Amino acid sequence: MMKGHAIVGVLLIGARLSLAAFCRSNDPCWPSMDDWKMLNNSINGNLILLQPPMKECWLAKSEDLCQALFTNSSNADWRSSIPSAYNLPFWESDPLSGAMCFPRTDATAHWVAVGDCPRGGTPYYGVAVKNSSHISSALKFAQDKNIRIVIKSSGHDMQGRSAGDKDSLMIWMSTFTGVKIQNFSTGCSGSIPLPAITSIGGTRFGQLYKAADAAGYVVVGGTSRTVCPAGGWIQSGGHSPLSSFLGLGVDQVLQFTAVLADRTEVTASPCNRADLFWALRGGGGGSFAVVTSVTFRLHPKRPLSALRASVYLTSPTSLPFFARLLPLVS
Repeated sequence: MMKGHAIVGVLLIGARLSLAAFCRSNDPCWPSMDDWKMLNNSINGNLILLQPPMKECWLAKSEDLCQALFTNSSNADWRSSIPSAYNLPFWESDPLSGAMCFPRTDATAHWVAVGDCPRGGTPYYGVAVKNSSHISSALKFAQDKNIRIVIKSSGHDMQGRSAGDKDSLMIWMSTFTGVKIQNFSTGCSGSIPLPAITSIGGTRFGQLYKAADAAGYVVVGGTSRTVCPAGGWIQSGGHSPLSSFLGLGVDQVLQFTAVLADRTEVTASPCNRADLFWALRGGGGGSFAVVTSVTFRLHPKRPLSALRASVYLTSPTSLPFFARLLPLVS
């Protein structure tokens, strides 16, 4: 039986909001410009007006810019640095029509802005988080105005849990970063200090790996350097190429800090808010709280060889060959 009240409090708030229709931009309840200005003032000017990631192509009407945007459109580093872009562009499309704001080639194979640039799933506004108080302010505003919240780190979630709709308020974590290496103890009974690395909010694995390597350690993480360790990756289990001998990402967590739906920032460890600590290690990104940091156990460096292969099936007749190949690579 779970102890404490951290999860219960979050779930009750979530249930209340899910039973009532969220306020939409065409409803009388939608915040006024003065309301948005007040939110912006409360978060030190970090409210951002979001546009579809390819919108500049329509605004500038420049073939060179359209070409550059298209070239970047498949770049994970570029996509994860744009608040309105997702690793799977499908989540930028209109949920009803499927239309996307995307440049197309004309009859001369030049990249041009064709037709309209639908907003699709891009929210009107986002909060570029710099500290935990910005998260609390965003949550309060959304609760007061009954607006849906969407939490986005790098936007790699293939199920779209980091994507909302145009009437959501985005909490964008990629502007809240930092790495710290230390000997860390949870303070729980019997715990001893261990080499550990703390990843702040929107820090990416590329930053984490670089810091751990420089200190002579390895950290269990994902294959993509643009994924955020504290985001949906760890909250969905944390699969890693190192998992076969070091375990999943969730097995490495010593402590979380997070902002709950009631806007309080808490620490969760095996002996402090243990129910929340358990839930954040696999409950799904953004399900129980906005994670502001996660502290992982570090491991000594060791020799490692890796092989990555891609198999493309060109016809149905390739399936028997693929079936014979699977036991060799599994």
